[in-house]
Amino acid sequence: MKTSVLVLAVLLLGVSCGKKAEKAESLPPLPPLRHFVGAALLRQHLERGHALLILDIRREADYAAGHLPGAVNLPLAEVRPDPTGRLPAARRRKIGEALRRAGVRPGLPVVITGGAGRGGFLDAALACWVMALGGVSDCHVLEGGTSAWAVLGGSLVTDRFAPLRVEGATAEIPIDPPALADIDGIREATASPDTALVDVREQASERIPGAYVLPLLRAIDSRGRVDRKMLDDLLAGSGVLAEAAAIVMGEGMEDGAAGWLLLSRGGGLAGAKLFPGGVRRYRTFPGLPLAPAGAE
Repeated sequence: MKTSVLVLAVLLLGVSCGKKAEKAESLPPLPPLRHFVGAALLRQHLERGHALLILDIRREADYAAGHLPGAVNLPLAEVRPDPTGRLPAARRRKIGEALRRAGVRPGLPVVITGGAGRGGFLDAALACWVMALGGVSDCHVLEGGTSAWAVLGGSLVTDRFAPLRVEGATAEIPIDPPALADIDGIREATASPDTALVDVREQASERIPGAYVLPLLRAIDSRGRVDRKMLDDLLAGSGVLAEAAAIVMGEGMEDGAAGWLLLSRGGGLAGAKLFPGGVRRYRTFPGLPLAPAGAE
């Protein structure tokens, strides 16, 4: 009798799973995640069961107060490079270990969710750049952060989630990450036409002669959402997409990382790197050119 009941349960489960699979196959395909994603589209992907790693980069206390279901906490402070942009071996190992603990690995799409507003977007963009250092290119920012998810009606939970442990390659940061530009690269770019310098600051009293002035952050509104049309217009009018490679600089690390994300992912310039120290660090090196803004 018990065997018959068990067989019947298995058969019913198989029928149920089959119906769910047929229903999922019959649904129209979803738009893909495009590096900055709205809460509504993210929820649709999760409801379809798409494999995603959601990383909440807020402080542990904020995460504990409420986060997206299934989100793993990886506070930005644990993976943020030195403000100067240096990545010595010890720091590379520490960041790589934090990424591995969080379940980050190449080939698994990552969605970064952080705080609300423009500042939250900049923090999430920095986290995506760190993912790129570890070989993860399929990284997306949840526009508006966790707050946008809640406003949409998405549930917030307080359970702490641990990443699934899977076999395979994990994120490691090599000695010379392809998304990282150092001061030697800046010096070469100022003297060579092979690599463009892109200054994404919105306002500045001085500029780097010959650099593209491309205030991409204007496309990020106060809610932390990207105006796609404005971004496309800024990129199309700049001419920078004709370049094979570029080094992005903001005033510091966060605004530079946001510019890097918008250019390399939103604009498709795969050869873009970030100089994380930004113009703030650039100024400390004597001999590197600077000119008043507006000067010929």
